[in-house]
Amino acid sequence: MLVPLQQTVSATHRLWIASARGDWQVTPNDVALSLFSNVNNLTNVGVGGLSLAESGYSGLVNEYDLRLTNTQTLNANAHHQTRIGYTWKRTEQTPLSPAPPVQVPGYFTCDGSTGGHLNNRERDLDDEHYHQAAHLSGRHRSAAALHLTQSAVSRRVQKP
Repeated sequence: MLVPLQQTVSATHRLWIASARGDWQVTPNDVALSLFSNVNNLTNVGVGGLSLAESGYSGLVNEYDLRLTNTQTLNANAHHQTRIGYTWKRTEQTPLSPAPPVQVPGYFTCDGSTGGHLNNRERDLDDEHYHQAAHLSGRHRSAAALHLTQSAVSRRVQKP
C-alpha cells in the first residue's frame, strides 16, 4: 500500500516597508524634499506540491531608495527642478540543503535547490534636471521646457 507524502512546511514571508519623508522650505522660492524607503525578506521559497522541503531556498531581498528633490522658482514665469535618486538592492538566495538536487519527473524534487546560491548587488544612480519657462504677451502664452536625464547602473553578481 502506498502512503501519499504529506509534509507541513512553514513558508514565512516577512515583508516590511518603511518610508520616511522630509520637506524643507529653504527660502520662499526654494523647496527641498528628501525621501527614504526600504523593502525586504522571504524564506522557504520553492517548496510545495511535488517539491520537498529540502529543495527550497531562503531568499533575502533588501532594497533601499533615497530620493532628493530641489525645486526653485526663479521668477513668476520660470522654475527649475533637480532630482537625484540612489537605489541599492541586494538579492540573495541560499539553498536549504547543500546536497545536489534530485528530480524524478512526474513524481518529486528533493535535496538541494535547483537554483543554487545567488548573491546579487545592484546600485542605481539617477540625475534629472527639469527647467520650464513661460512667456505672456497680451492674450498669448508660450511655454518651453527642457528635461535632462542621466542614469548609471552598477551590478555585481556572485555565484560560488
